[in-house]
Amino acid sequence: MIAGLAIAVCAFHVSAVTLENPEMQLHFADAAHGFAIGGIVNNKAGGARFVSGSADSDCGGFWSLGFRWRTDAGTTETIRVNNLAPCADKRVVDGENEKVFVWEGLDLPGEKGVADVRARVKLAGAAAEWTLSIENRSTNWVPVETWYPVLAKVLRPGVDDVLIPTMNLGAKFVPNCDPVKLRLRGFGSPAWFPMVTAIQQGRAGLYVAAHDGEMLIKSLIYLPDGTLQFQTPLANADVPGRDARGPGFKVVTQCYDGDWWDAARIYRAWALNQKWAAKGPIAKRTDYPKALAEVAVWGRSVAADGTFHKLFRAAFPDMKIGLRWYCWENEGFDTCYPDLTPRPKIKELFRDACERGILVMPYVNGRLWDRALPSFPSVEADACHDENGNVRAEKYTAEFAVMCPTAPRWQKKLFDIGAEVVDGLGANAIYYDQVNCAQWRTCYSRGHSHPAGGGAWWTSGYREAFTPIKEKFAAAGVPITSEGPCEAWMDLIDGALIVGRAPEATDVPFYPAVYSGYTTYFCIEQEADDSPEAMFACQVRYALWGCTTGTWNDHRLFHPDPAKRSLAAQADVIRRIARLRESSLDYLAYGHLEDEFRPIDPPPTVTYAHHPTRGTKKTPLNMVEYPAVLGAVWRDVGGTRRATFVANVSDSQQAVRFRLSHKDGRIQTRHIGNEPVPEYVVSNDVCSVTLDPQSLVCFEEEFH
Repeated sequence: MIAGLAIAVCAFHVSAVTLENPEMQLHFADAAHGFAIGGIVNNKAGGARFVSGSADSDCGGFWSLGFRWRTDAGTTETIRVNNLAPCADKRVVDGENEKVFVWEGLDLPGEKGVADVRARVKLAGAAAEWTLSIENRSTNWVPVETWYPVLAKVLRPGVDDVLIPTMNLGAKFVPNCDPVKLRLRGFGSPAWFPMVTAIQQGRAGLYVAAHDGEMLIKSLIYLPDGTLQFQTPLANADVPGRDARGPGFKVVTQCYDGDWWDAARIYRAWALNQKWAAKGPIAKRTDYPKALAEVAVWGRSVAADGTFHKLFRAAFPDMKIGLRWYCWENEGFDTCYPDLTPRPKIKELFRDACERGILVMPYVNGRLWDRALPSFPSVEADACHDENGNVRAEKYTAEFAVMCPTAPRWQKKLFDIGAEVVDGLGANAIYYDQVNCAQWRTCYSRGHSHPAGGGAWWTSGYREAFTPIKEKFAAAGVPITSEGPCEAWMDLIDGALIVGRAPEATDVPFYPAVYSGYTTYFCIEQEADDSPEAMFACQVRYALWGCTTGTWNDHRLFHPDPAKRSLAAQADVIRRIARLRESSLDYLAYGHLEDEFRPIDPPPTVTYAHHPTRGTKKTPLNMVEYPAVLGAVWRDVGGTRRATFVANVSDSQQAVRFRLSHKDGRIQTRHIGNEPVPEYVVSNDVCSVTLDPQSLVCFEEEFH
């Protein structure tokens, strides 16, 4: 182990192989040091160097493989080998704009020369594409997992700024990122985490992403020392001689001069050419439920509160509104899925809400089966199983089996659940919980149609399940939603609930920057006890990123008796944000989020206290620093108009100057609900305006 570490450290002083284009240089060690990745140099931004050292000896500094052997005695042994392991031959094969690094005749315990590895690095335009293949001839050992590429210490902990995957809007941008301090360092897909990251040294950026159109099971992982790697469970990881040939997707690295928005634009250019975006923008889709995109505000109700839908409609009498409806079933929350029975009179409540023009969206679960139900033994074979044959289980209120999305009976059950709620109970929308957000589980069931272990079957299974559901409901204009964005089946699940954590200063709109105009994100979770100023800052920021406001069922906000409406100021903020959405659908619902608002003079900052969502009275307040003036730049779906939305979230006037997009564009203010229009001056391509406290304005440019 000590010798292995010494070799790994020395490797970065021996740069024997170089691959280069005008955008980047890729440096590798020589064969004696396992061709370890020695550096990625950004030629576009001053020669900034990424990858500065070795990871531990398990990682190797290029690739690492996990092998498993199930012995005749029934025990399991696992090993991990990497690019530093001894083998019969190591060489580099040159190709056109590429190099193929070859390790032939790798030894495994008890067997010599039984595995070959090829790591291919190809320059494709401004990017580099990284792929890995494995040839295994072992009669005992099966490759079950890969870590590739291993970018050892690609970021300098506490120094570099990093775009980190996260739940809800896809990413946060962390200045001086120290991986040790991250709440999560591993991010699984398919789920709500995009397989994208970017490391910034000032304006010098390195984009790293899995460009995987099949959305195979995988994870993006940061190690505490700043090492980045993609971990991939392999398909057919159960029987020697029927092995996967490698991860099955390419990782792309690309250097740029800019900020995280440039990384989002690189990903968008790839993502909009994948199957889940093939139907085009939602404004032009005939199968997309416009009712979902055009909701101005969402509420949340429970069956026990059969009057809330009336209060909510009365609070927004002239707007399109939606209602997330929980606890409509007799069974307790997070129990008895999927065998739910409706409470008495719930059908009448749904009908009454629909007749009032409300989008009624009941909650169901799209992933779990309660193991205590009498029905479970008949479907136990359809659950995901681990390599020892045990059911993959998760504990919430009850203990649930995670169902395999490829199982035909489970796919039919998902269809029947939707039909029962919509056709049977009269709802006009449906919410399948966990499908988007909850991570995959590997499955080794020999009775299922998919290969054991990893692969694309989790994605293809859910796509098979939701294709007939989408076909059924599209004709009726019934929206299908789930919790959190998941791009893998975005063309089949119409919208994503943004819920689950308090706002942070590091939040950025990564998913809206990539997929604005192609789906709908809704709800901006915030505790009603926040001050009106804190509520305005949070709500307007997310609304200008394209999210629809709302999650509340708090009577203090919308009580019909003014004497009991103790949070009237907060309710007024919600109305203002709803008017913003309602008056700007051509941008915020159907347009493209191009950029953040970039004033010429950096504004001061203001800090607001937020009550933690789903916290307790003992949970400390969450302090968030906002720029006093913030905003977003949108292009309409037709591409002929651009809107710059600007909000002053502070308690004092703010003078702002910003540049127009084009000198020949015509600018005018755009009316947003009842918002007053301030005076402004345009000189050459600079617009100057003074904004009142907690004010909002939109400047619109029309191009010739």
